[in-house]
Amino acid sequence: MTAPITPAPSPPAPATSRVEIDRTGLERGDDCSIEQAFAVLERGLGPQDFLTLVRSVVGLGLGGLASSLLRTIGAPLLADPAMQALANQLERLPSGEIPLAEQRVFAERNVAAIKSAIAEGIHDLGDWTLDGALLDDPRPAPLRDRHGRIQLLARPEGGPLRLLSPFRLLLPGPWREQFGQAWPPFATMSGVPAPHLVAELLAGKRAGHLPAKVMVFETDLLALRTWLRSADISESLASGAIELRCGPRGVEGYLAEIDRSLATPPTRCVLVSRGEPLLSQSARDISPRSAERWTGLRGRLESAARERIAAFGSARRAERMRGAASGSTRLVIAGFVSRHTTVVCHMMRDLMCVFRQLGHETILMSEPTSTSPMVDLLGPLSSRDVDLVLAINYLRNHPVPLMPAPIPFACWMQDLIGTAQTKEAAATQGPWDLLVAPSIGFFSHRFGYRADQGISAPNLTSWAMYGRIGDTPRRGGAPDVVYVGHGWEEAETLVERQGATPEAREILGSITRTLRERLHRGDEVTGFERMRIIAAAVGTPVRSGAGNELYWAVQTIFDRLFRHQALAWAARWCERNGRTFAIYGNGWESHPKLGRFARGTVANGPALGELCRDAGVVLHANGNASLHQRLLDGIAAGGCVLTRRNPADEVSTHWRTIRERAAGASMAQLHQLAAEDSELARAVHGFERTLGCSLALSGNGRRDADRQVISRIDFWPPETTSDDGLASHLTSDTGFLTPHGAADIDGFQRSTYANESELGDLLQRVLDDPRERDAIRLPMRDGVHRSFTMEWLAGSILERMATMLETSS
Repeated sequence: MTAPITPAPSPPAPATSRVEIDRTGLERGDDCSIEQAFAVLERGLGPQDFLTLVRSVVGLGLGGLASSLLRTIGAPLLADPAMQALANQLERLPSGEIPLAEQRVFAERNVAAIKSAIAEGIHDLGDWTLDGALLDDPRPAPLRDRHGRIQLLARPEGGPLRLLSPFRLLLPGPWREQFGQAWPPFATMSGVPAPHLVAELLAGKRAGHLPAKVMVFETDLLALRTWLRSADISESLASGAIELRCGPRGVEGYLAEIDRSLATPPTRCVLVSRGEPLLSQSARDISPRSAERWTGLRGRLESAARERIAAFGSARRAERMRGAASGSTRLVIAGFVSRHTTVVCHMMRDLMCVFRQLGHETILMSEPTSTSPMVDLLGPLSSRDVDLVLAINYLRNHPVPLMPAPIPFACWMQDLIGTAQTKEAAATQGPWDLLVAPSIGFFSHRFGYRADQGISAPNLTSWAMYGRIGDTPRRGGAPDVVYVGHGWEEAETLVERQGATPEAREILGSITRTLRERLHRGDEVTGFERMRIIAAAVGTPVRSGAGNELYWAVQTIFDRLFRHQALAWAARWCERNGRTFAIYGNGWESHPKLGRFARGTVANGPALGELCRDAGVVLHANGNASLHQRLLDGIAAGGCVLTRRNPADEVSTHWRTIRERAAGASMAQLHQLAAEDSELARAVHGFERTLGCSLALSGNGRRDADRQVISRIDFWPPETTSDDGLASHLTSDTGFLTPHGAADIDGFQRSTYANESELGDLLQRVLDDPRERDAIRLPMRDGVHRSFTMEWLAGSILERMATMLETSS
């Protein structure tokens, strides 16, 4: 039951509040003022302020809630006949109650998400079963106000309506300063967080924060039922962004986890629901208690790790790394990775597999969930003599310190993580920090990373994992045509998800329509052409730093359009020709047109490799660039991979020719050299065609228009608006372009298709003639083996790290 709330004195009369509230804000329906008024109700509101709150709730479109306020908290006022009449009138106003059919949809999705995550994310459900009783319970009464936000009510048997709308409780203390730079608002405590507050928590992180997470500690199952019926939170539940801990042991279980592992960080922000039992002292204590325990554990582990690392000795490290580079020493290598995407998890596992093949001992760690902001790295370092730490997409000391120095650390920047692309991040690179990136020259020139402490590497495959599957002819039973990959959501779904405001959704929607029309016409939409489309839709220069975010948001949308169109081509061809088509990956069964081809998921590793080898054809389509993990794994496993042609695949080939034949030239000199060198002229023309930008001198109409696009979008380095600034990126190895592309794979061009007709011709030839299939796949397999394996990267890391340790010693 709710804690009793001190009512205002009766009868109503002019009085002052016991607590100051913003009555003007209440009158105009201001959210903060209403939340403040609810927060102080427990201590008692004077009659005038209480009636102002009732009016503001009516203004939100919640007449039923206003009537409930009068009949519960304001019950003493009902002695006045006028107040009783007001309550009756308010009860007849539309209540904003969510229709039962809509509640049913919300509940079914949310319950399905809970059941799928119950093994790791949902705690202490006790005797409560997630079944149809959730929908049959008449007591929950969720409302939606005129802003579309959820206001939660419960109606206990034999009792009055009970408010469940939460308010925020920020707990001050010295620990907040320590964690404030690292942790986002993290925890929801005690009760049912309204969806708009959950969204605010998830979004309320600074640029340097790691992903946010919301934890819900709930002892009252009626409150939980109300929440599950009030909004569709299934995506956050399934991803682990919201973690439920139900029952009386939820808090103690959470604190016990902190005693054992740093993977569960402390809370920073608490949301409480009025009247919940945990609202009392435990709610006020949970954040400082969790922080104190987490700090204590980290301190103990870090002290033990530092002692062990110091005893190991830098000279001994250098000797062991030299031995490993020559193949005579067995190292202990720890790898850790986020669970943000399954691809990086598989890549780390495959890289560690390579090190095991080389004879080293490995420790593999990943985050507990995709939104958990810390990997417990100190545990292994405090108990083992680790020679090398490998990470994907994590720097050692930025945006947060992950481990005590000194210990050799290698970061494979597989994605272009924004937090790594700053001078501040580069300044944290220590003498034993190795960076592996798509273009180490760009990271060095642009941000200041040490070029001698870096390796340029594209996506790679593990030959130890996929190459051993073999190149035998396809075996029976596999589909004729397969596609393996996620990304089932349609572009419009991404627009709604990525557009934080109506204006953003309008811009992204306009861009999506343009891209769809261009692809429907059969246009090649190059990378720079997408920038032109963005610039036309935005109209004005974007704020600093937003261009990168906007471009990659549009890139994700373009990739969906590009990919789904290719899959639709394949589906039509297979149906016309009596061939089998199968799509493997998460969520495809929900696609409105391609869902009938969904075949669930296939495990990364041997199962994936055998599927690629045995299928007649493996389809590949990537809107950004084709040199992707799926392409390389499929080719290495002996599959015949057919790839949708992407102009970006050839850019690096033309760029290398320009760099080699016009090193250090200005733009004017580049044009002079091209007039005398036909190979250079072809490379300049090829670069313009495949990247989509003009390399003409300023004063040329197309070049001047491109300069405006660069300035407006703020995605390319700003110096590329000048002729010589762009030339410096073209004619040196420190430019923003990556030095590797799919066109570098032997025979790759023969495996590509540009439209539905070309795909159909390729499928016909390959599936009808095993010799044609071998003629396409075998040269590519040999090329991948020579140039695109993790075996090469593992050896390069050991050699470069040995040199770095010797230099620093």
